[in-house]
Amino acid sequence: MLTAVRVVVTAPEREAYLEALAALAACHEARGNHLWLFELSGRPGTFLECSEGQGAGHRAHGPHDEVEARLEARLDELGHYEGTGERWDELPLVHHPKE
Repeated sequence: MLTAVRVVVTAPEREAYLEALAALAACHEARGNHLWLFELSGRPGTFLECSEGQGAGHRAHGPHDEVEARLEARLDELGHYEGTGERWDELPLVHHPKE
């Protein structure tokens, strides 16, 4: 499962946000999941967080433990997650032969 969410972080909160997300990424990596972060060119502080994982271990299913719950809460404090409750899910690309 691959999902993405958009978040906007103010300049004063940037370093704390990056540190918290790096810590969360380390937790996910330990379980074989992955987090990627992209920043919109020309718009510092506008990020796209991408999460990849399998089953109940995916970030979309909620924190795995108390450490992750604290990190997720900290991220919520530091950034404005656009489209509250909005999540972008991966769609498999399937080849459709010409009829």
